[in-house]
Amino acid sequence: LFGKIFINDDRFLAILGVISSAFNAAGRVFWGTIGDRVSFKIPLCIIFLCWSLLLTSLPHLPVIFGTQIKVGFGVWLCGLYLLISGVLVYTPTATETLFGPINMAVNYGLVFNAFVFGGLFVSLLSIIIPQFHEWDNLFYLCASMCIL
Repeated sequence: LFGKIFINDDRFLAILGVISSAFNAAGRVFWGTIGDRVSFKIPLCIIFLCWSLLLTSLPHLPVIFGTQIKVGFGVWLCGLYLLISGVLVYTPTATETLFGPINMAVNYGLVFNAFVFGGLFVSLLSIIIPQFHEWDNLFYLCASMCIL
């Protein structure tokens, strides 16, 4: 919805959805290659830091890019999809390292449910608390959750 408010080009947004999905797919290979060489801890910290920076700056894209909002939104969206693929690559390794190999599938399933609860939490906040009716406050909240 955020992109639809500032960009009235459905074809562009659909193409951007395809391109960002390609970044997600390529990101899994990219982050997997890095994960084969180093521990998951440093790349995951970098991912969360970059994710929070992108989320914090996302509401300001119309000011930053002005008439070139399509370019800025495209770069930001592809960056977000590239980063989320890293989270999905490193989460199984982190789960196994932190909780051990016994019941790994169950533990990973429980950890993966954090996406569900996080989405529900932010959705409820956006309904209940008036300050979160604005886009920028929701993005700031999600960015702060990445840092925690």
